[in-house]
Amino acid sequence: MKMRRGRNLSARATRTFLRQVSHHLDPELSKELRCTVYVLDDGGAVLVYEGGTAAHWFSCEELVTRHRAAVERALARKDPLLDVLPHAERFRNDIQDMIAELPMLLGIDAALLDFSDESLNIIDDAIRRLGSERILTPEIFPSLTAYVGEVIRRQVNGSWEVRTTRGGTCHEPDIVDPTGGRYGLLRIYKQLLEYGRAASMRTFVHAALTTHRLLPRH
Repeated sequence: MKMRRGRNLSARATRTFLRQVSHHLDPELSKELRCTVYVLDDGGAVLVYEGGTAAHWFSCEELVTRHRAAVERALARKDPLLDVLPHAERFRNDIQDMIAELPMLLGIDAALLDFSDESLNIIDDAIRRLGSERILTPEIFPSLTAYVGEVIRRQVNGSWEVRTTRGGTCHEPDIVDPTGGRYGLLRIYKQLLEYGRAASMRTFVHAALTTHRLLPRH
């Protein structure tokens, strides 16, 4: 029986591996999984993330099954964000305080969090080290979301907005750019839930910015 997942690959190892095996690009899976997905002739799959690193799954079928099951579980939960964003109204006035808490929460040097693309690599390293279960807690998730959102806000000259949704039971923070475009910031929750330690905030930001560049202006 094939193992659920094989191994993580460096960018160099990914290039070498793909030269050695028969494969084809799957555009539909790439869109669904929000990364480049190559399906291997032996039934496996390689998920290539921004920067060229990858995850090699021995069974593409198992990958798709687990991904879609995770999505269904997330959709079936009633207001799951209430668990990790119990005080979402803090996004109205306390963004800088929330961001200031993040280095201690992740155990990293505050000087490294300079809102650059490279700083998101530091965040991704922390996710791999701590695991998504630890990140998806009311102690860490709000500060992580605040930092990632602020990286986006600075790049698009946007502003923070908190909308009350779901019958007033949930507050949804997001970045709104000058054209009125929104960036779906709380999709970070879905990324962490689905990909676990392989979730990448740098990939999330890159995808969010790229998607909005391709959309017509509001």
